[in-house]
Amino acid sequence: MSKDTILYEKINITKMAYSRQFIVCDYKIENHLLSSFVTFNCGDYYTYIHPTCEFERLSSGNRHIILFGYLLNASNPLMDNNGNLKLIFENNQTIDEIIKATHKMCGRWAIFYQDINGAYLFNDASGLKQVFFSKIEGKKAFSSSENLIADIFNLKISTNVRMNFLKPLGKHIGVWWPGIETPFEEVKALIPDFFINLRTLDTIRFWPEKKVVIPKSSFEIFNKIDTLLKGYYKSLFNNYNAVLGLTGGLDSRVNLAYCKPYLSKVNCSTFYYDSDTNEEDFRIPLKIAEAYSLNYTLFKPVGVPTIEFTELFNKNSSLKNDFFLNYNYVGFCNMTHGSKFIGGVVNEVARSKYWYRPYNYKPKDISNLTFMGENNFSVKAFEIWLKMSKNVKRDFNISIEDLFLIEQKLGRWHGMLRAESDFIHDTFEPFNSREIFYLALCLPKKHRAKGLNELNIFLLNHNWPELFEIPSPSFYKPKKKPLYERMKEIAKVLYYLIK
Repeated sequence: MSKDTILYEKINITKMAYSRQFIVCDYKIENHLLSSFVTFNCGDYYTYIHPTCEFERLSSGNRHIILFGYLLNASNPLMDNNGNLKLIFENNQTIDEIIKATHKMCGRWAIFYQDINGAYLFNDASGLKQVFFSKIEGKKAFSSSENLIADIFNLKISTNVRMNFLKPLGKHIGVWWPGIETPFEEVKALIPDFFINLRTLDTIRFWPEKKVVIPKSSFEIFNKIDTLLKGYYKSLFNNYNAVLGLTGGLDSRVNLAYCKPYLSKVNCSTFYYDSDTNEEDFRIPLKIAEAYSLNYTLFKPVGVPTIEFTELFNKNSSLKNDFFLNYNYVGFCNMTHGSKFIGGVVNEVARSKYWYRPYNYKPKDISNLTFMGENNFSVKAFEIWLKMSKNVKRDFNISIEDLFLIEQKLGRWHGMLRAESDFIHDTFEPFNSREIFYLALCLPKKHRAKGLNELNIFLLNHNWPELFEIPSPSFYKPKKKPLYERMKEIAKVLYYLIK
């Protein structure tokens, strides 16, 4: 039997399409796409959940709550999803209290809550479990997949989106759907830190909730972050096995340090991709694995993705980028399905890395934090986000750049990429907690510098200091830019100030 035939038998598009997704509607859906979904009524809403999507639900009188995904509780790491949801539901009575009760929790999740005052939906700190919403012909739908909504309503990508966004930008791996936009004009995205009122479709910001204050000493913050991370990892391994993505970088090294007590439940792996400039991403992980006898695999290339796999990938993908198609094909053919994949992208919250400062905080300036600065579609979309966010800097002492990282780079780009892998694995990001976000933002910029900053030194020293013995280029701060490049940046500052 050929390899393609075996893969074809592994891929059942009908069953695997929209893995780990859900949809909540204010009407009953009759559609073959949902034939394998778990279906039930909750309050005033019809709920459809793919069999691979973890969920828990509770009701008491006219109060209802559903957890889509999984929660990790650092304070009670032995508690499972049902226990965590009960803790939230039974000790809190309003949507504001329900939301606040999740701030110290980690995981990848969205929560539906209904009481006599309304029905609401919100998600995890960086939007790893995405939420989209629409109102078409008077019918409301809320889902973790914009493509699922589009399939049910038979929506098409508009000419405006196709010509003004996808055609000029769609193939770049650093591009995402900006602001609240999606491929479909009828569907919008819920930004992390907002909840949506399902009755009115109003979106309301709930985070940040307190002002960022830089302390005299950062070590108390270091200790709090370390304690939370230890609790999240203990909770993770109490409930799941995991695959750690190991690279030559610093973030995966920090993640490995927290896996040390649970190495029997961890498979370390590196996804191969064709690159001459990132040799350390393959050489260094192998040295670490050999030095500490880790369960380690290099996921090697497996040829061109099959037609069936490509069709399945496109069901989950917003931009259908060839790089991520091939990346996920490597994972599909190599990974043990059912484990949580430990990533380190959200770790970026704990370091400051933007080289460009939007001095006037105009939409075009914000766009220049991306690869989309000259694209009018993106500029307009970021203008909407900026209006939603402009008071945060003044009221909470959080920079627009940091908020942009959380709500756009992580909330839209990273959330999109993780959704593309949902039929292969679920994802765990250890820093994905609003409490960790707040603590990290309270650190002085010098402690959040690129490279091996004081926070990372502290975390490694307190968990696996021997990992310092195998250095990495990413440990070190980048070389100072040439004088002419620095002069260009100064000129840009002056231009904006004069303008």
